[in-house]
Amino acid sequence: MAVTKSASNSVSEKKMNWKFIAGFLVVLILMLVAAVAVLTYQPFRFVEETPSLMLGSNSGPIPNEISLFSSDTQYLVGVELRNGEGLANPYLANAANLFSVVLIGNQKNVTMLYFEHDSKGTLLGCRSNMGDVLRDVELTKDECLSFVNDFSGKKVLIKWPDPSREKNLAVFEKGSVSVQSKDFDSLNNLSFWVISRGFPNAQSVIDAVNGMAGSVQ
Repeated sequence: MAVTKSASNSVSEKKMNWKFIAGFLVVLILMLVAAVAVLTYQPFRFVEETPSLMLGSNSGPIPNEISLFSSDTQYLVGVELRNGEGLANPYLANAANLFSVVLIGNQKNVTMLYFEHDSKGTLLGCRSNMGDVLRDVELTKDECLSFVNDFSGKKVLIKWPDPSREKNLAVFEKGSVSVQSKDFDSLNNLSFWVISRGFPNAQSVIDAVNGMAGSVQ
């Protein structure tokens, strides 16, 4: 009877070991599946990439989005500025000016919008020329958001750089675009790359404006 009982216990232990192993394998497979999903996750339906840049869109293929972007007559150029960032804000203002110069040089109407954030990135309000270079209108946070939402033309939104990004990013959505570089130094190049995709004469426009500015000095 002792031998039989021992054999029975051995069989039971083997069944338990197999259950443990099978359970461990299931957990391991699920972990691998999750890891693959994270590594291959793509937030955009349509993507174009270079070693340093990603163009993404969920509303249409990138060439179609760029065509939509360049086909309008009314543009809102919005840029995120932060209080207490006197050395950094000029990088963003320069990017906004680049978009504005090229758009105006292509006979587009441009409204400038300067988002005012605190040092942590919380929106406080904004200022806008309302499409008139002689105006400077202060808007509350709610007025600012309503102004952006109600704007009927194409929008260019220049976001504060994100150092956690591996690549500079431009996201197109129904012809509007938001740009976010991974650092301040690459923001101007990113902005020029995006605007020149929509307006191939961008460099000629910039050269002409710089030439006129030089002749005035």
